[in-house]
Amino acid sequence: MNNQEICIWLSGIKGIGNKKIRCLLEYFESPHNIFLCDRKELYNVAGISDKDIDNIVLAKKEEYISKNVVDYIDRLKKRNIRYVDCFSEEYPKKLKSIYEYPIGLYVRGKLQSENQPVVAIVGARNCSEYGKSVARELASELSSLGVGIISGLARGIDMAAHSGALHKDGKTYAVLGCGIDRCYPPENIEVFMECIKSGGVISEYGPGIPPMAGNFPMRNRIISGLADAVVVVEAKKKSGSLITADMALDQGKSVLAVPGRIADALSEGCNNLIYNGATMVLSVADVVKELENNGYFITGSKSEDETFKNITLASLEEMVYDVVCLVPKNIKEIMNDCNLEYQIVVETLIKLELMDVIVQTSKGYYVRVMGN
Repeated sequence: MNNQEICIWLSGIKGIGNKKIRCLLEYFESPHNIFLCDRKELYNVAGISDKDIDNIVLAKKEEYISKNVVDYIDRLKKRNIRYVDCFSEEYPKKLKSIYEYPIGLYVRGKLQSENQPVVAIVGARNCSEYGKSVARELASELSSLGVGIISGLARGIDMAAHSGALHKDGKTYAVLGCGIDRCYPPENIEVFMECIKSGGVISEYGPGIPPMAGNFPMRNRIISGLADAVVVVEAKKKSGSLITADMALDQGKSVLAVPGRIADALSEGCNNLIYNGATMVLSVADVVKELENNGYFITGSKSEDETFKNITLASLEEMVYDVVCLVPKNIKEIMNDCNLEYQIVVETLIKLELMDVIVQTSKGYYVRVMGN
């Protein structure tokens, strides 16, 4: 069997997971040596139990290989699912450098180009409309500059990031915590299918694997591993997004965070990241700068002033715009800051919305559009 077939064979053996496969590879040095070894040699491998040895020996039988390798690969091909093993030239080099990288990836669509900068945008599932707006705008602006967007297809910030990238016909990649054939949560099926067309859907889990809770923290190491930088948009003090950020730091990746209100629970995780040294994101230019510090040249990138200079504002509109920031403000606050009457402020806000320089995150609350 070739490397791909042996990796699939190993992954399908009962009780043999990623960690034990590594133990086998470390001892035998190649997939072929594992397949050709005898029972006695297996007793020398640390971390492999007697039961594991029995299962490996049984898996070498012809009927097992026919059903669980040959037929399995045929079923994958019929469903347009590719299996990319870690010995393949196609396997992402970024991922190969992380701790406990997957032995193989199931892919629908494509994997990212090695030369394309990729940013992970992650955050709370139960996020605010403001958080969704920021994630969507960041992904949209970065996509327009040729940056790939990666996330986990979860509700909230993840979905906003994928949607923002798709809005600009950008490349976006979804990493699943379940089998490659499952869309979880199921209501995200439309974006799931669009990700396959525009970029790819990726999982270390084969068809039929359910979305179990323990899969998602493991999924996060792939999101950060495939990214050059991780941007956290809204996260509570303890959240999966912070696990992704911690993994990114361990992998030597850049971590950025969008600041929020001090008293807001959804901002506590982001504010703590910034306090502990993460780069603060106030505009898409902050993310671009981080990518350029990592050696990428982002074609067409502009500073915040350059992005905004093509929009001419009248003095009244400029006055209102100046007091709107990245933290949502209600109309009363804007009136007080501008010292203007209600009707004038409302009319001006409508004009600014039509110019796409501000957005209403919830009724009566406004924020600037990222990048402006």
